[in-house]
Formats: sequence, C-alpha cells, structure tokens
Amino acid sequence: MTAAAPVNSLFPIHLAPPPLVAPCTELPLPEPAAPPGRDEHGAQRVRWADVGTARDPDVALSLEWAVWQLVPSPQLGVGEDGALFGLRWQVTPLLYSFATDARLTRWRTLVAEPIVRQSGSIELFVSPEYLALDGGMGDRFGVRAGLRSYFGLLGRGDNLSVSIGSSWYQFRDARGVSFEVGSYVLFGALGLVLTYSPSFDGARWLTTLRLRYF
Repeated sequence: MTAAAPVNSLFPIHLAPPPLVAPCTELPLPEPAAPPGRDEHGAQRVRWADVGTARDPDVALSLEWAVWQLVPSPQLGVGEDGALFGLRWQVTPLLYSFATDARLTRWRTLVAEPIVRQSGSIELFVSPEYLALDGGMGDRFGVRAGLRSYFGLLGRGDNLSVSIGSSWYQFRDARGVSFEVGSYVLFGALGLVLTYSPSFDGARWLTTLRLRYF
C-alpha cells in the first residue's frame, strides 16, 4: 500500500515575508515646499506686517462719501410755539484725534474714519439746518458752526461713545450760542444729540437722531 503524499508537496506554501523596499527606491520623495511668503525661486511674494512700523491709511474723498453726506439727520425741536420738525446735515472741515497711534497723522479734513472720530477727538463742524419755523423758507434755513469733542467709552468708541460741544447758530432773525451733548453706537453711525439754545425762542431744545457715514 502506497503512502499518501504530504500536503505541502502538492500545494507548496511560501511563508517567507516579502523583501522590504524603501519608498524612495520606487518613487522619488517630493521636493520640500518653499518657505511661507516665498516662491519656488526663493523670491519674496508676501509682505508681512511689521508691527514696529505704523502706516497712515489711504483716506480720500469719493463720490460715495459725497452722496452719503446728503442724507440728513431728522430732529425734533421744542420752543415757545410747541414742537416742530427739522433736518440737519454735518460737515467736518477739520478734526484732530487725540486717541489714535501717535506715530500716525492725527489730522483729518472732511473725511474721518469712525475710529479716529469716536475713540477720542475734537472737531470743527459746520451744520446746515432746516427747522419748520413760522414764516417763509428764508426763515427756516440756518446754519450752526462750532467745536465738538468725542470720547470713546466701549470698544474704543465703536460700541459706545459720547460727545460734548458748543456752537453758534444763525437763522434769519435768530442767532446765539448753543450747547449740546450726544451719545453714539454702531461705530458712530447712529447717535442721539440734545442741543440747548437759551436765546432761541423758536426751538430752545432740539433732539437730533444723528445719522452719519464717516
């Protein structure tokens, strides 16, 4: 009787592990990336911020700015004859900021960024004004000119700021000195200003919802 052939002789099994091959022998390793801010030739392509250098912002007049200045701020006046409606515009010929970086230019003409004004500044302002006074149209248009100072309270004035100021008003038959206080939110775009004019019988008190874009 013939003995059965061993299984391994019929179905050979190779248990030896495969040879280890380094990856670089199959495919070359990728080239190292260029350092941040430089291209493959080593030239600088990104200008990193230098915290030790201060640069003035590029502030200039524009058509968009001019259009926004035409939007008036509504106001309500109270005088001897009762309440009356009014409108007020704002122009800033000159502003000095005392709360910004001392290395930057602190003077602004006409255009002033919100943080420059609301963080802390003093401005010369001219305010054309309309009040629904008795009489013709010539009696209803006037102008105020004066000084106003801002102080930032929260978020360097972005979240909350206040102001105090004084001005000289001129209507046709009314002129005198006014005093005002104000409070502002939303980067100074929205504010409430209370103006008191002791000798202005037609509108001794004025409450203005101040709307402003730069």
